[in-house]
Amino acid sequence: MKSFIPTIVLGLALAGAGPVAAEIQSYDYQTQNPRTREDINAYTVKIEPLPDGRRKYSRTIVGDDEEVDKYEDFILDENFDTVEWTNKGGDGSTSYTGKKNGRTIILKGTLDGEPLDKTIELEDDRPFYFSPKFNLQKLILSGESKTEFWTLRKDKLTPYLMEAQRDGTKRMKIMGEEIEAVEVKYNPTGKFARYYRRTYFYRPSDGLFVYRKSPTGSVTRLVGP
Repeated sequence: MKSFIPTIVLGLALAGAGPVAAEIQSYDYQTQNPRTREDINAYTVKIEPLPDGRRKYSRTIVGDDEEVDKYEDFILDENFDTVEWTNKGGDGSTSYTGKKNGRTIILKGTLDGEPLDKTIELEDDRPFYFSPKFNLQKLILSGESKTEFWTLRKDKLTPYLMEAQRDGTKRMKIMGEEIEAVEVKYNPTGKFARYYRRTYFYRPSDGLFVYRKSPTGSVTRLVGP
């Protein structure tokens, strides 16, 4: 079993909600099988404040098999809307870039070994979230109770309109400390809601993602700075 030391480096703030922290903060994440406590994968994420108020997130996911290792980076604007991103699979069959300009998304590269050159026109001006667990930090920092956003189904790169809302708080132990984590649930709007649901937990003080239990039962949690 590999030994994982995932790190997330965070420097962020909502526009108008205060200045970006002077120091870069680091956090460790780990995904485990809760029954066996075996490591499944680990996240290495760096979040870099950019001069124009945007933030660049770089995430490497490392697992037991090289084929599940993957890298992605994405740039969020001051409203946590994704404007650029790169996605690379560990086996090399998927490697593409995406850019959003207004309602237009342009994708170029390869997807599952096939050439990718695709343009998507979103139906309206609702925000686009490439990796919702990070974009939804805005929901916590803004104090809003719910939001709607566009995202892409990762295997087919088709757009879906999603809705996310707060669902109270839950007392949980994170890094040995009891906190009242904010629960956020999200799913597609309309008839597809029954087929896909996700639940994330966030630290209310800074909106940091701290916990997730996947539909398969694996648990990802913040384990230390």
